[in-house]
Amino acid sequence: MVEFDKSEGAPVTAYVSKMVAVPESQLKKTQRVQLTAEEMRELGRQKRIEIVRRLASENAGDPENKPGVDDTGPADAPQDTTEGDQEEPKKAPEEAEDKEHLIGFARLYSGTIKVGQELYVLGPKYSPSHPDQHIHKFTVTDLYYMMGRDLQVLDEVPAGNVFAIGGLEGKLLKNGTLCSVDRGGINLAGIGLGAAPIVRVAVEPKNPSQLNKMIEGLRLLEQADPCAEYIVQESGEHVLLTAGELHLEVTNRLLLYPSIS
Repeated sequence: MVEFDKSEGAPVTAYVSKMVAVPESQLKKTQRVQLTAEEMRELGRQKRIEIVRRLASENAGDPENKPGVDDTGPADAPQDTTEGDQEEPKKAPEEAEDKEHLIGFARLYSGTIKVGQELYVLGPKYSPSHPDQHIHKFTVTDLYYMMGRDLQVLDEVPAGNVFAIGGLEGKLLKNGTLCSVDRGGINLAGIGLGAAPIVRVAVEPKNPSQLNKMIEGLRLLEQADPCAEYIVQESGEHVLLTAGELHLEVTNRLLLYPSIS
C-alpha cells in the first residue's frame, strides 16, 4: 500500500468512502478509454466550449424560429391542443422510469481493479477474529472516472487513483474496504470505540404485524452505523444500544420504519 504496487500479483486494497446515487441515464455505456491528465483537461475544455456554443445558438435562434416554424414549433403546439393533450410533452412517466443506481466512491491503494473481477467487501465492523462476519463477495460490474457530474467508463483502474465502482449495491450501505482476499484483509473503515454503548432501549413496533420490518430496519441501521448495536435477549425483547441520548435521537431518524416506538 505504501508503494502503490500496480503489478498483476499485487493484492487489491481500496477504501470506499461513500455510496453515491446516480440516475441510470448518466450510466450509459460508452467507449472505454484510459485517459491521461492532458486528455482529461482537453476533454473538459471541449465540453465547456460546447456549452457556450449551445447557449449562444439558443439565444440567437429563438427570435428567428418563432414566426417561421409551423410544424415543430413548441410555442404553437399548446394553442392547437386540448388541456389533456398538453400533458403529453411533460413526459412525467419517462422521467419516473429513470431509476437511480448506487455506485461506490473509492480510492485504490494497491493492485489493479478490472471489470468482471471478483473481490470481497469488508464492512466497518469486520474483524479478523470473526472472518465469516461482515464480509461479502461481489463482482465488479463497472468502473468510472468521475469528472464533475460526468462519468467516464473505464476497463481497469491502477493503484493511486480515485474512482467509482459498480456492483456494490446491496453489498455495502455506507463505507467499507475492498480487497482481493477473503482472509487477512485490512479493515480501513473500522472504528475503534473507546467504551461500550451506555444507552439500552427496548423497541417494538406499534403494529405487531410489522415486526419483521422493524427487525430488518434495525439490522440495516447496525450495518450503517458502527456505533449502534442490536441484540435480541433471551426473553425475546429487541434492544437497541447507542452511545448516548443524542446518538439515540439520530438513530431514530435513520430508521427506515418510523412506526418504531
